[in-house]
Amino acid sequence: MNATIVLVLILPILVVSLVITVDTVFRTLKQWFPNFESQFFVITFLYFVYLYILLALSTYLLGEIIYEYTLALFIAHYFFKKIGKILLAITPIFILFSVETSSTLMDTSSQNILLLGLLQFLLYWIFNLPILKKKKWSFPLLFILATFLSIIFRWNDIQILQGKTSADIRLLAVLGSLFIVLVFNVYYNMREKEVRHHREAILQSKKDLLTGSYNFTALNEVIELLKIESPNVVVGMIDLDLFKSINDKHGHLVGNVVLKEFIDLLRKYLLSKIDATQFEIYRFGGEEFCLFFYDLSEKEVFTLLDDFSIRLKEQGIIVDEDVRIDLTFSAGIASNDDYEKDLLTTIERADTACYYSKEFGRNQITLYEKLDNKTRKTNT
Repeated sequence: MNATIVLVLILPILVVSLVITVDTVFRTLKQWFPNFESQFFVITFLYFVYLYILLALSTYLLGEIIYEYTLALFIAHYFFKKIGKILLAITPIFILFSVETSSTLMDTSSQNILLLGLLQFLLYWIFNLPILKKKKWSFPLLFILATFLSIIFRWNDIQILQGKTSADIRLLAVLGSLFIVLVFNVYYNMREKEVRHHREAILQSKKDLLTGSYNFTALNEVIELLKIESPNVVVGMIDLDLFKSINDKHGHLVGNVVLKEFIDLLRKYLLSKIDATQFEIYRFGGEEFCLFFYDLSEKEVFTLLDDFSIRLKEQGIIVDEDVRIDLTFSAGIASNDDYEKDLLTTIERADTACYYSKEFGRNQITLYEKLDNKTRKTNT
């Protein structure tokens, strides 16, 4: 079979089909196995089955192993961050075992396999540094470099494959990597769009009558949905400062107006900065609100809420011609990307950060990831 077609089209199609299968199967597993230990055992077993299939396919079609770190990288980036990192670390050991026990897989020196595994993990670690991991181009570039690195190690001594030099093979493999990333990105965006429509259907008739934000029932239903679908969500918990004193001084009717006006101002501000599909506001209870942000980083959410808090402090809440309420809020921010996409844990972390903001001065916003371990334990 023509090497160009295999490297650029046939094998990438098989690989991306396998990645999509992994995504579908793993989402089902989340429903069947809710705790981490069970998920880890089952996912690890299935991962090695899928990985062996990938190794056998590439060896059969090309006579050499390629894309061997694809599944681990996609799992770590899109599906299960913690489990994916573990799988990435133990992949070279499995490859070494497979090569030594199988008569069909191409033999490669154990030193090369282990060194390549170490370099792949180092590459993943570099691209997951805070300065890089939130960039939209970060994972595509990581995946292409990982494939290129594998080609350099495994194909360095092969000068000809159906008339192709090593340089040709590397270029074709990079093109194949681009194909995999682009096709999976199309699939993932379609799935994200479907999840968004499902969320919108849930939220359509579940609003808090006073503030117009979504109610607690809607929050619970969306959490259940996102347990399975697992998009990246940044959670912001907001608590209005000294709200009880507003009720005590001006009465509950004025307090209700303040709540409604606050949410109206917050919604208008967010709509002026980001798309309506990128955020949801839920009334968590009393004067506390839970915000979900999609396709934004923690830093971007922090900037949004910080800018809004400055504007709110400057203009206050106008109840009527004679009453202006000076209002501030405390907030905490956390990302589910740091907790295996577990939204409940993320909400708890954001709430802990919000508690810290209230206890240590109010009128401030705290990122949970910036809290030290002692503070986290004290406030949890």
